[in-house]
Amino acid sequence: MNKSLVRQQLLQHRDALTTAAAQKQSEDLCRRLLASEEYQQAHIIFAYLSFGREASLDFVLQQALEGDKIIGVPAIYSKGLMHMVRLEQLAQVTWDRYGIRTPTQPWNILEPESAELVLVPGVGFTAGGQRLGMGQGFYDRYLPLCLKAKKIGVAYEQQLVIELPTESWDAKVDGLVTETRFIKCS
Repeated sequence: MNKSLVRQQLLQHRDALTTAAAQKQSEDLCRRLLASEEYQQAHIIFAYLSFGREASLDFVLQQALEGDKIIGVPAIYSKGLMHMVRLEQLAQVTWDRYGIRTPTQPWNILEPESAELVLVPGVGFTAGGQRLGMGQGFYDRYLPLCLKAKKIGVAYEQQLVIELPTESWDAKVDGLVTETRFIKCS
């Protein structure tokens, strides 16, 4: 199974979603996530800022920011490397040189060990927790540093597959949330 080919196929399938369908599925996914024990028990959450047709977590981020939670989001600082930086409000977000939404500088860097919940993007996932990302390895390098965090993959139901081509360094997730269900991975 060729990783690049599988990634391309999964991206084409995800990107075929209409704007309305992506928005509706993201809303349903966010409601499911907000109701989860994993979200409710976490105080420091590391989440991504979506782009393109990725499942949007903006509703979850706004609810968390209005509550008592601390939100960290990725900020790329070197090839293949990122920090978790504190997000104070969604209005402080801009586009970085890679075309990814990121907080404006100066950054308040949070330590990866402080994260209690990590919401992980991906191109595809399996029910066993395997993840296929965009191919740059950011999360494969970062997730092992989040020692005490529950790692939850975030995806539309159509991004779940039976199997994925993986390598020994590919980081797995502990659970998955989609617009229709929450899965605890074995």
